[in-house]
Amino acid sequence: GFVGLFAYLGASLAGWPLAKVLDTWHWSGFFVVIAIAAGISALLLLPFLNAQTPREA
Repeated sequence: GFVGLFAYLGASLAGWPLAKVLDTWHWSGFFVVIAIAAGISALLLLPFLNAQTPREA
């Protein structure tokens, strides 16, 4: 439905910036951008690491 629309839209638009990176900085630039995106994603997910409910033994 409505959420799927934005999922497909995001997936279709994600390729364009990466194609521009490939054209400008080739594969080395591509992997740098992907590594930076992974690092930012990891930093944004760090607060959720301690947000888990404690388990009982």
